[in-house]
Amino acid sequence: MTMATWRIFRTEFVRGVAPVALVAMAGAAVVLLAAEASAWVGRWGALAEQIRVILLVLAPVAVTAGAWQGGREHRRRMPELTGTTSRPPFHAVFMAWGSTTVGVWLGLGVAWLVAVLLVAPNATYSGGSWWWTLVVSLLGLAAASAIGVCVGRLVPGRLVAPIAGVLMFVVGGVATGRSDGLSWVVPAMGYQSRGLSSLDTGFQLLQMGWFAALAATALVLAGAIRTSLAVVPAVLAAVVAVPIMTGPGDERWQPDPAARALVCAGERGAEVCLTRVNAFLMDEAAPRVQALLKRWDDVPGGFERAVDSSALSSDEWLIEPDGQTGRRTAVLDITGGLMTWDGGLIPEDDPGITIETVFGWNLPGVLIQSCETAGRFDDVPLEIWAVGTVAEEWAGGNPDVGTVRVSDVGPGEQPSSAETGPGPEASAAQHLAALPEAEQKVWMGRYLEAASICDADTLLALGGELQ
Repeated sequence: MTMATWRIFRTEFVRGVAPVALVAMAGAAVVLLAAEASAWVGRWGALAEQIRVILLVLAPVAVTAGAWQGGREHRRRMPELTGTTSRPPFHAVFMAWGSTTVGVWLGLGVAWLVAVLLVAPNATYSGGSWWWTLVVSLLGLAAASAIGVCVGRLVPGRLVAPIAGVLMFVVGGVATGRSDGLSWVVPAMGYQSRGLSSLDTGFQLLQMGWFAALAATALVLAGAIRTSLAVVPAVLAAVVAVPIMTGPGDERWQPDPAARALVCAGERGAEVCLTRVNAFLMDEAAPRVQALLKRWDDVPGGFERAVDSSALSSDEWLIEPDGQTGRRTAVLDITGGLMTWDGGLIPEDDPGITIETVFGWNLPGVLIQSCETAGRFDDVPLEIWAVGTVAEEWAGGNPDVGTVRVSDVGPGEQPSSAETGPGPEASAAQHLAALPEAEQKVWMGRYLEAASICDADTLLALGGELQ
């Protein structure tokens, strides 16, 4: 880049839309990342994925900025004047696109640096192809700004920029809502693996080629004297797009064995195992879950181990007794909102969902799985699910909960007064907690035995004992 070209670029950057795009992009990205911090905090792969998810909003910002910058000559009524200069049209287009793209990238970079402060101190796994995911995000934004510049140059009007941004948002929303290959032709993506899976590097390179060819096509259309020159990058874009659009959708994600490898703490009887990507939670999770596991001492068929669900296949989600020990392994689904914004676990006394709550879900889970296996899920009396709730609260170490969560209300059912005041399940849980410890364990052992075979009569009798 010559000194003269650098001065032109600097002028475009400072006096054009780039500073506004930088601020808008940084502000929007920080807000969007903060809103879903628990989905990526402490995990590099999850952060890179989240960046691509929020491109649903950020790509339209890039299109709007590009269209505004590209339409500057129309707004100033300068097309005829600039046409008489020796400066080639493509030079002006390239400067408009380059300055806008750099502004957009810098804005995203500000948000990335803020997020890094929450990932770097906690992360226990840095492998996977997340770097490629981040590069694809940058090229997707570059393509979006190029499309904006092209639209702004070719279509006059002050409303062109916001309309182009809205259209980009609609297209992105429709594409990311699909489950086939078309979902990959836009910068944003709808599915997240939370850092537990990765995309093939070859496919990510294919996406990079698609966005690069798309940007080149838009820029040539906007700046070339002979628009027929756009045929070359357009053909290249089509060639690259075919395997993307005709290929699979979410199935392109492949599990990352290293990210899902187990890291364990404690001995058999009170062992807690988290995936490597979530292992930064171990110092907080282990003592809390081990306290729950120790309550199952002397309970027939009780739990002796807890495992991060991310490491399990669908078959391993079955909460069944071990063939040799007769004891069970609890499943901990911690991929959701169990984390605070700074990478810690939600406190035990929080009224929302905590790791204790998730541990308790294993108790109705035993009943649900056995009734589904027996083909009786829709036929059993509804009252047995209330008994499962009692067992759930005991297992989660919180028998004094006086309400039933909204999530416990089945599809199509109307929430009852139990959501706002003490219900029969809560009083039964309190009654169970008031029994001597040995009797509590006997009751829980009988629950597990009945729940594991979907024995509705015994479950109803157990519920009756606590009335």
